[in-house]
Amino acid sequence: MKRLLFVLIISIFFHNNTQAQCRLDKTNYQLVFEDNFNYSTMAALKNVWDLVPPQPTAGYGDYKDPATNQYISWGEYYNESQVSLQPGGIVRLTAQKLSTPYTCVWAGRTRNCSYVSGLLVTKTNVSYDDQMPNQGCPWTKPYYTGYLYGMFEIRCKLPSQISFPAFWLHGGYSEIDIFEYNGGGSSDEFFSTQHYAGSYSPDCPQYPSVPSCGHTYKIESPRKISDDYHTWTCVWTPTKVTTFFDGREMKTTDARLIPAFNQTNFLMANLGMWSWGGDRCVMDIDYIKVYKPIGGNYSLPYKSSNDFMNNSIFNNSSSLKVSPVQGSIASDPGGNKIYHVNSVDNRMYVSEKINGSWQSNIIQYNYNPNLPAMLCNGDLTYNPQFNKILYKGKDNRIQFFEPYSNNVYRHYFIDDYWDTSAYNISGNPGSMSVTSDGKIAYRGTDDKIHVFKWNPAISRWDQLTINYTYGLCAGMSDADFVAGDVIVEQGSNNIIYRGRDGRMQLFWQSSPFVYQHGWVDNNFGTSAYLVSNKPGSIISTPKGIFYRGADDKLHRFYWNGTTMVHQISNYTYGLCAGMPDADFVKGNLSYHPSLNFVLYVGRDGRIQRFEIPSTNTSTSWGHYWIDDYWNTSLFSSFGSSLANSFASLHTTSDGKMVYNNSALQNGLAYFNLEPCENLNPPCGITKPIR
Repeated sequence: MKRLLFVLIISIFFHNNTQAQCRLDKTNYQLVFEDNFNYSTMAALKNVWDLVPPQPTAGYGDYKDPATNQYISWGEYYNESQVSLQPGGIVRLTAQKLSTPYTCVWAGRTRNCSYVSGLLVTKTNVSYDDQMPNQGCPWTKPYYTGYLYGMFEIRCKLPSQISFPAFWLHGGYSEIDIFEYNGGGSSDEFFSTQHYAGSYSPDCPQYPSVPSCGHTYKIESPRKISDDYHTWTCVWTPTKVTTFFDGREMKTTDARLIPAFNQTNFLMANLGMWSWGGDRCVMDIDYIKVYKPIGGNYSLPYKSSNDFMNNSIFNNSSSLKVSPVQGSIASDPGGNKIYHVNSVDNRMYVSEKINGSWQSNIIQYNYNPNLPAMLCNGDLTYNPQFNKILYKGKDNRIQFFEPYSNNVYRHYFIDDYWDTSAYNISGNPGSMSVTSDGKIAYRGTDDKIHVFKWNPAISRWDQLTINYTYGLCAGMSDADFVAGDVIVEQGSNNIIYRGRDGRMQLFWQSSPFVYQHGWVDNNFGTSAYLVSNKPGSIISTPKGIFYRGADDKLHRFYWNGTTMVHQISNYTYGLCAGMPDADFVKGNLSYHPSLNFVLYVGRDGRIQRFEIPSTNTSTSWGHYWIDDYWNTSLFSSFGSSLANSFASLHTTSDGKMVYNNSALQNGLAYFNLEPCENLNPPCGITKPIR
């Protein structure tokens, strides 16, 4: 091995920005109330809901004069004339500006209301749950009737105009504002607040004075909350309150902060207004539902405890971008170091998480910029047997780095044959793989399979061009030449590849460094099993060989003890709303070892997975997206500018699903299964949500 080069690194630091949002899970809850507003008359609606608050003159939109710090207007009062039924099972709340303010006195204050508006509130003559004993405080039936604990959900479309609509629970000692929306100038954000005993009942000494706690939530630009219907959900139990937006957790507050929530609450949706709003706006409600836990057991889970969290390793750096070409990301056996090719300078970098932050380092070595043979050309592959990170150089020769000491690497070429191209690797992505005993199988520039094997006796790599007699396939003289991916099958170390006939072929080792050829399938008369010629189309797993077919669907071959059996999942492709073929395969396949998933990037640029069945004979492969944020491109692996690229997706041994994120300008990011509860966040903070 000539050309030993000591490699130094230069560090760049980035911070982890994990956003925990558990998924709502209704499995352990059952519906006890559901209103889809499919009424033919307003009288039928009024049988279920009150259309004015318990005190008819009460209003909920507050305006304080900033000059005097005095309340001068209370935005709205409520009248049933502002509630209407719309086609498609929608109930509409309308706020209309008054030509003359409506004046009333409530709670000792003169209220000058600028709007008349609409609301829905649980009826005062119905108690859905038993109220707790009075306990000596001045809150009694029938005013606070409704629900004691449960899951409460609304699906609605909010106005884009200046307004303050809300969905909330109120029960004398406390109030849960599931959401309040500050429409208009800040229409990308809403609030969720819990008001506690001290805010409402200073004359109830058995309830400690606890301050209110609220949070602001912002969705990423350019989305606006008013653009579409959204779902807000609150789960209220004796020990916790959790709020969700579109099925994802916003926050959870535990019993230490909610000492007074043991009273029945009425449930309300109202269109509040600020006195400086426009002339008219509407809030459309699709449904309101209430769930209770099965058997009344509030200890049953109602959300995921772990979820796939997205983490950025680096982003928004003009000089540090991950190549979008498949094979540009790899990792060491522990998943602690992630290696990646920079698309700007074609150099190799290594990222490692140290003290909670990612440190990204360029691997420095001496090279001639005018003769950049040692620059990366893809096919990053870790060789765990020899602790080396292999790659294809710009000169199409296989090279590698190996750790030497802390923050120092060494560089080598696999072969020393400077004057020959006989052992060069193909320039096509997906041309190299490694066996469990450290051999390097690769597609040469001659489209034949070659193997490098370490020879300890002479301290060098021996090279083998597999001496199978190519060109004997009847009807297609070069069918057995390589024309696609080269991989190594787990367990057997068979070399699998796509031939020029589009069918999967293999070489198996019959004796040391002697290989025999065969086809994985022998259906010569059909094109049903053809393999895609796109890079990253074949992956070996303990459950068989999965591949992207010429039809862009996921296929599998597995050994049943006698022969290779072909399967295709019975998943119904093409049902993704807005993009009928989003679930077809576009990017490379990867395998998640601990969760037994086959992963891929779909035509929508998002990472998807198939859960592999427990038995080989089953074709019921469960299909899912790793994330379910349909209305954002935040986690896309390629955008319109990379429509013809094949995103690099790599799964580390500890389960990180690493990919190049186009929304982060080809920054490096990963999904990881992590604890996701957002418990007791500090009051008053603003949090981004998706």
